[in-house]
Amino acid sequence: MFRLLYTTVFILLISNAKAGGCIFPNVSFSTTKVFLFNLEKPEKGERYYSYIYKDSSYAKKRHELPLYLTSDFHKKIQSIFKHGIDDLIIGLSKCFLPRHGIVYYDDEGIPVASLSICFECESIRVWSKEGYTFSYDYDNFDRKKAEKQMQQLEKVCAKTGMPIYRNTNPSPNYLEYLKNNP
Repeated sequence: MFRLLYTTVFILLISNAKAGGCIFPNVSFSTTKVFLFNLEKPEKGERYYSYIYKDSSYAKKRHELPLYLTSDFHKKIQSIFKHGIDDLIIGLSKCFLPRHGIVYYDDEGIPVASLSICFECESIRVWSKEGYTFSYDYDNFDRKKAEKQMQQLEKVCAKTGMPIYRNTNPSPNYLEYLKNNP
């Protein structure tokens, strides 16, 4: 009986792992902050950043937006990512220059997770103090799934008031937005 139960639980765990689901963030958090970053050309010796926050380091030249993200927003993000985000990590194009970042904080104001989004190349990066493991399976890349997830993510983010520009050089638009929305 015990062996049958153990085998059944093991099979269920394997099938869930193969489904590629992702819980984001995978840690408890109290508050969030929304940022725009990578808007200005890096100075000599600097670089663009792939993450708004990762491993005790923020992206330089970030601009905090006065946006409040509701529990409904977080539920929608979890729903979008529930079938996995490996294809979004690979991205729909080769570039990755994120402009949008969300940092998740614990009760003490310490960052515990982050989500960095590039709507131009349709790709994301996630960081968590608990870590994630991703599959970079280029042979089984699901373009339709990734496109649908990015469309949903863009819709949810735009609904919060995040500015989203998709032209070839969006930086002037974002800088103008910041100038007009201090």
